[in-house]
Amino acid sequence: DAWADGRLDVGAEHLGSAAIFRRLAGAFEAAAQVVSGPRILIGLPPGARHELGALAFAVTLRRRAFHVVYLGADVPLTSWVEAVADTGATAAAIGVVSPADVGSADETRIALIAASPSLVIAFGGMAASALQLDQTDGRQILLPDRVTDARDVLGRTIEPMTASPESETNRPR
Repeated sequence: DAWADGRLDVGAEHLGSAAIFRRLAGAFEAAAQVVSGPRILIGLPPGARHELGALAFAVTLRRRAFHVVYLGADVPLTSWVEAVADTGATAAAIGVVSPADVGSADETRIALIAASPSLVIAFGGMAASALQLDQTDGRQILLPDRVTDARDVLGRTIEPMTASPESETNRPR
């Protein structure tokens, strides 16, 4: 807010953001990585660089024993598609922080649907509501603003799609 209001210059905002990023990255690495269960890709579309919310979301999911693959900021379309294929991801969560990110987030959505029609694609961030999602089949979802609420919504969405009778009691929570 201080940066947006002109009370804080860009350098100070970058200094603060870098400090927060380092702490979040440390928390992500400290959380135990789950090697089984559904994989969730998290990142930002091409051109988007404000990744603190996406990384905070990744930390929250990882702490709840989801298998998280964090792609980071400014992920090219081809890299999103390759990551889904390479990891066998069940879901992708895409951060849409500013209005400038909406077009590339929509292009990412279209590319992912074409490459993997069964993939759950979730969108979060301040500008995500500007996307025109097809929410009829439950595979394109708009996440709530709070990362813990978003984690719960995504978890409830993908768990029924990946549950099998033998794994129901053994799946990490």
